[in-house]
Amino acid sequence: MKLLIAAEESPAEGGIDWERLGIDTVLTVCGAGQARKKMEESDVDIVLCDMEMQQETEIEFLEWARRAYPAVQLVILSHDAEFSSIARTMRLGCAAYLLKPASPRELEENIRLAAVRRREAVHYCELEGLRERWEKNLPRILGDFWLDIVERRLEGKREDIIREAEKRGIFFISGSMYGKFLPVLIRIREWKRDIGSRDKRILEFALCNVADEILMRDHMAGQTLCVSGERFVSILMSKRESGIDGEACARHVRELCRACEQYFPCRVSVRMGRPAFAHEIADVIDSLEGAGENAGGEKTITGRAQDFIAANLGERLSRKRIAEALFVNPDYLGRVFRRDAGMLITDYILRKKVEKAQQLLDKTDLAISAVAAEVGFDNFSYFARLFRRRVGMNPQEYRRQCAKRDKG
Repeated sequence: MKLLIAAEESPAEGGIDWERLGIDTVLTVCGAGQARKKMEESDVDIVLCDMEMQQETEIEFLEWARRAYPAVQLVILSHDAEFSSIARTMRLGCAAYLLKPASPRELEENIRLAAVRRREAVHYCELEGLRERWEKNLPRILGDFWLDIVERRLEGKREDIIREAEKRGIFFISGSMYGKFLPVLIRIREWKRDIGSRDKRILEFALCNVADEILMRDHMAGQTLCVSGERFVSILMSKRESGIDGEACARHVRELCRACEQYFPCRVSVRMGRPAFAHEIADVIDSLEGAGENAGGEKTITGRAQDFIAANLGERLSRKRIAEALFVNPDYLGRVFRRDAGMLITDYILRKKVEKAQQLLDKTDLAISAVAAEVGFDNFSYFARLFRRRVGMNPQEYRRQCAKRDKG
């Protein structure tokens, strides 16, 4: 710790064991002007000032030091015993005001107390800095946490999720204060007009803000996340110990639907789930994804995926691309497709591509390389290997077999 003595002569010459007080550096200057310059040059922890409080320049120094270095501790030595001078000094936040002559013991005790206050002030500033950074980053921290939950990168029992949340600096996931969380799924069904990708991103950002404004009312808090493919999830929680008011939330959901219809060039669906603990959120959202798939004759997600694959066999297809086209989560699409179709979506894509290639080889005179391109393969060798693995013969052999069958 560093001590600055601002005095014409040292008030404790040889009488104090600075090291025992935790002072490893002692600097000396003469007067307030030099003290200010030295404080600007060095990281000073405590200033011991020998001054007359009636001099305005010295008062100005104290005011400056308090504004510029609020954690630095000021100990004042003065002949001035006027109450007004002492009160003025203490109002400036000085650690001590000592009347001269002060004994070494009195100086030592007050310097020791100033050192304690300095350490506490530094610790407080560090905590304040951590708190400010935590509050500034909390929306991002929460957003990343909920995305990991929704996309199942973070799974486990309730205690596992609580433990992981606390590692990330999130301390209310246990539900002991607010109860359960309420997930709301928001999906853009279609755009009413052609919109560029940049404008879409702006509108998606605006939709998140509108959802937050409408859903976070009546003692509700939470966050709306853009998950993927024009798909949003709001995670709501109650600020009241009584928990979530389902009727009020349903009213807000209806209001959000009306606002989207009125202010956004898109059609949306908004579905409210059931209150759930954090480790149950992904399951609730999955149930919302599947809810109403068959309503009004609408195809299931698996059926819509199969239609998309059939219409785009000439393209490079992936689970992610299909999910984006259907406005669903890729992991959810993969689980539902495998459940309904009995196979991985990637296997289904390859099967359909090979079937289309078989039709072209049988019914057209296209070159085999052109057939490969028609079903989305740039690499002819890979296409030939895949075809042989699935059909049991290469494309040339298959075409010859078809020709022989037609002649016979």
